[in-house]
Amino acid sequence: MQKTLTTKQAYWFDHIEKCAAVGGSLRTYAQDNTLSLTQLYSWRATYKKYYAKPSDQRTTRFVKADIIPQQSHKLSLTIAGADISFNELPDPRWLANLCSAANELA
Repeated sequence: MQKTLTTKQAYWFDHIEKCAAVGGSLRTYAQDNTLSLTQLYSWRATYKKYYAKPSDQRTTRFVKADIIPQQSHKLSLTIAGADISFNELPDPRWLANLCSAANELA
């Protein structure tokens, strides 16, 4: 059952509906119709509350998310068909020696 609108509500709700039909911004509509932008925003909020359906109203806006750490390696190499993964970066000299040795084998 719909309540009867007051004259003021009918005036502003009509503007809200016309603005939505035009598809432009509230700012442009307010300027084109010499209306107060602040009042137009306020009446739009009132309009939404007035015509809100129970399905439109949310009980929560946020949902708890469980963050699961992902296993990742800082460095992964494939040398001579062997995959080597490091959780920490190895010593640069050791890594250089490994690469030199791999080049000699190739």
